[in-house]
Amino acid sequence: MSDYSASLDIPAHFKRQFSTSWDMVLQQQNQKFANAGMTAADWTAKDYIWQDLDVVLARETTGQRFGDTNPQEISGGARRGSMRNFDIPVVRDKWDNQWLERQAIPDGDVISTMKAAANRQLDDVFIAAAIADAVGGADPYTTAIPLPATSQIAVSFVGPGQTAGNYPLTPWKILEATIRLEKAEIDPTQEECYLAISPKQKYELAAYVANATNDYWAEIIGNWLKADSMGTPSKLMGYNVIMTNRLPYVSASTTRTCVAFTRRAFKVSPIIQSLTIDRLPMKRNAIQFLSQMAFGAMRSLDPGVQLIACTETV
Repeated sequence: MSDYSASLDIPAHFKRQFSTSWDMVLQQQNQKFANAGMTAADWTAKDYIWQDLDVVLARETTGQRFGDTNPQEISGGARRGSMRNFDIPVVRDKWDNQWLERQAIPDGDVISTMKAAANRQLDDVFIAAAIADAVGGADPYTTAIPLPATSQIAVSFVGPGQTAGNYPLTPWKILEATIRLEKAEIDPTQEECYLAISPKQKYELAAYVANATNDYWAEIIGNWLKADSMGTPSKLMGYNVIMTNRLPYVSASTTRTCVAFTRRAFKVSPIIQSLTIDRLPMKRNAIQFLSQMAFGAMRSLDPGVQLIACTETV
């Protein structure tokens, strides 16, 4: 059986089909990314500047018809976000021609592999925006802005009745994150809030239920675990749970950093990408699929983010 052509051209119809399928997958990923933050549709260049204003006060008027306004001085600076660039290359041997046609579907081997790579990078960019110092301040917006101590829940945080020590993820730590958000006028019952954890924290919560002396917490967490096991995820104490393996882990202290946050605490860019499918003459005419992507995330509301340190043993 002959190859596609004497010139080894990759059929144009295959390129179109593969590109359509990949675009569809990326749209789904973009939606997941956007759901966790506020999409800045005008973030189309490398850098993006967001005005970081102080709290503005509302002043009561007492019925006067005329008079001067009493403006409030705004001393806020700005936040700067930068897109990050990534290549997702997959190379297959020239003799995989008979396999090529099957890759134009969304669940094909190549698209599935590229999707997993994109997932990991999306998580990394978002987690870095949550945990690392933000950048902003006055022009030229290069001042490092760390998360304040009020946005960090220590690994040694204990709830009522708990003895001193380091703890994994507990209902008391989640409740503490909620209380801190509420103090910042962020109500998880009124806006979309998320809790990013690793699979180990899910295990620790299950262990908490199994050994619980508090029936109230056991019921709440047990209901969430039950819904999750049945494929109908529900909220955990007001949070949409994001399961990820990309959260920072410090092996020396066996500590994982989880993140509770409100959607409006982040600005995210649309995903920009270009796809090429080519032969590589210097690689014995191997077939290369290359998606070149750019996307970014920035923290724009520090009180809307809570880092939760949790013990985690492998």
